[in-house]
Amino acid sequence: MNSTRSKAGLFMIELIVVTAVFSISAAVCLRIFFLSHQLTVESRNLSHASIEVQSAADCYKAAGGDILATADLLGAQLDPNGALLMHYDDLWKRVYESEAASFSVSVREAEQGYSVVTAEKAGGAAIFSVNVRGDIKLG
Repeated sequence: MNSTRSKAGLFMIELIVVTAVFSISAAVCLRIFFLSHQLTVESRNLSHASIEVQSAADCYKAAGGDILATADLLGAQLDPNGALLMHYDDLWKRVYESEAASFSVSVREAEQGYSVVTAEKAGGAAIFSVNVRGDIKLG
């Protein structure tokens, strides 16, 4: 009778150890899946930001560095500082109210004939930026 009790106790300890190992493994896997999802979202945002910035830069070059002509090409809004602004939602679809925007792309004139085209998160953190020289025509 004594040997049966010790086998039952050993079996319970074995079950507890196996459950603990699986629990730790599941926690590690969940963390990896979460980080993978986060990297996917950041990568998607960087990809869309680079496409939108490059498109705005190409329009700026095609307009010969004229900020108003660029605004017409892009359908962008001019802010009070003279920069062009375009707003996008979480899925990088164009929105026309800044309150609904999660991202924005701006074209700002800088020094010595250059302009800066930048994609930013709603909080102001830059995602992607290029310097563009507007006096060079495409073609």
